Amino acid sequence: RRGEIEGPDLVIAGECEDEEDSGPDVKPVRVLSDFAIYDPKHSNEMVLLSAIEEDDGVDRLFEAEGIVSAYYANGVDEGEDDNVDEDGDKTQPVQKMVYLAAILRYTFDYMEAEG
Repeated sequence: RRGEIEGPDLVIAGECEDEEDSGPDVKPVRVLSDFAIYDPKHSNEMVLLSAIEEDDGVDRLFEAEGIVSAYYANGVDEGEDDNVDEDGDKTQPVQKMVYLAAILRYTFDYMEAEG
C-alpha cells in the first residue's frame, strides 16, 4: 500500500504558509525519514540515493516512500506549545507516510539530531 501522494494539495501538520514565501513556484522543504528509494522502470529495484547523480547508462526513474514531517528553518516550531500533552510533556511532531514520484535532487542536513 502506498502512502499519500506528494503534491500541491498535500498538507503536513506543522507547516504554515508564510505570505512572503508563497507563490506558484515555491516548494515546501520537508524532512524525509525511514524511506526507501526504488526504480519503477526496473521492477521496483531498490537504488542508492547517490544513483540520482550518476549516469550509469541505464534509463532510470527514481521514486520513494517514507515518513514526512515539517521542516523548521530555525529548528524550532513556532507553534511548539501545540506539541505538548496535557501533562506538559513534549510530544513527537505528526508524521505522515508519503509517496514521492520523480525525485530529481536532494540535500542532506548533517547536523546531529537531538536525543
